[in-house]
Amino acid sequence: MDDYKSLTKWIKFEDLYEYHGLVNSGLRTYRSENIIWNRLKGKPLQDNGFRLRSKNYGKVGSYYSLPLEVPLEKKICALNEKDIGVFFVKINYNHNKPFHYIGTSLKSSFGIHQGLLGIFILIAGTCKFAGGSYKEDRTKFIEMRKFFTDKKIDTSTPIFFKNSVYISFFKILKSDKILAQTLRSKEVTLNIFKNFFNFEPELNS
Repeated sequence: MDDYKSLTKWIKFEDLYEYHGLVNSGLRTYRSENIIWNRLKGKPLQDNGFRLRSKNYGKVGSYYSLPLEVPLEKKICALNEKDIGVFFVKINYNHNKPFHYIGTSLKSSFGIHQGLLGIFILIAGTCKFAGGSYKEDRTKFIEMRKFFTDKKIDTSTPIFFKNSVYISFFKILKSDKILAQTLRSKEVTLNIFKNFFNFEPELNS
């Protein structure tokens, strides 16, 4: 699973991540603001509720004392926090219209995990409760969420992510600076997607 420049199959969200919702009264959080979200009142969780299964979150935050739902010994996680490369996201709920996104994360300080975290926040629509580069919403994702809202489907729930979100990626070595520079071109990464899937990703601008 650690092969480089090898595209993974579509991986279920739950094999890489856990999602505990934006607000969860059963978990602690270092964030200070009280909010109301989906009729729940409380403070937002670390990373807006998204937890990479392989990441060590240290002694601060929402997940330090929370055991994984499925231990790594029973189910490995193919993605590590500092992995870099190209990633694909597919949203496919109950055979509705699928949506796809392609992104690149080519610095160890902002790897595939950080790129995926931003996309998950966009899917859930919790951008205004996120900080930094994650706080800006995007038109394509607003339209996607409206598509599901019109069908009375809430994209911000853990069950939606568990049943509907899939991830694929290929990692590159941090030392492969020439390949990393090439992949920074949006045209190149879009062509990679089109070559694999024969259509353009709906959620890219």
